[in-house]
Amino acid sequence: MHLGLSKSVEEPSIEKVSKFVGVDVGMNYLAVASMTDAKQAFFDGGRIKDLRNRYSGMRSRLQSKGTPSAKRMLKYLSGKEKRLMRDVNHVVSKNVVVFAVANKVSVIGMEDLTGIRDRTQYNVSKNNRYRHSSWAFRELQTLIEYKAKEQGIIVIYVDPAYTSQTCPKCNHIAKNNRNGLMFHCETCGYDLNADLNGARNYRA
Repeated sequence: MHLGLSKSVEEPSIEKVSKFVGVDVGMNYLAVASMTDAKQAFFDGGRIKDLRNRYSGMRSRLQSKGTPSAKRMLKYLSGKEKRLMRDVNHVVSKNVVVFAVANKVSVIGMEDLTGIRDRTQYNVSKNNRYRHSSWAFRELQTLIEYKAKEQGIIVIYVDPAYTSQTCPKCNHIAKNNRNGLMFHCETCGYDLNADLNGARNYRA
């Protein structure tokens, strides 16, 4: 038996809050959180990336066969992969909100993912395009949002323009600041993990 429940939660006024956390979602780390006071947390989702690579290999082999049984297996694998991602996203979103609550955070800032696949398709290698386009970024954000609201935490979405290229220390913006998994400001020399840099810019 399934029961639907509704819960009223009083949301604080954003003008009165003092603690913010930026959360960057991605493929290397499913989520990276950075607070106003520089506390941070990385959520890697276990072996999810390796598992998805394995699914990708099986999918390629089955597609090359093209038989009815191969097509049935492709459909089965697709459902299994989606359930796996949703389970992992539930765990990661819960841990993100637990981190926020433990640190008395009032606002979570995340990237506005509207049009992300169109914006980034040319910045992703051909071999990674399927994995990137099918990754459940928005689902993870949605789970973080509703779990955060249950705790009375405000969730806001930030325009992602130049956040991956902006130095959180000196505000210098340059494409060359981002180099793969690392961020290095070409002006002030500030170094940090690229996903952590995104999280810091989302909390600003």
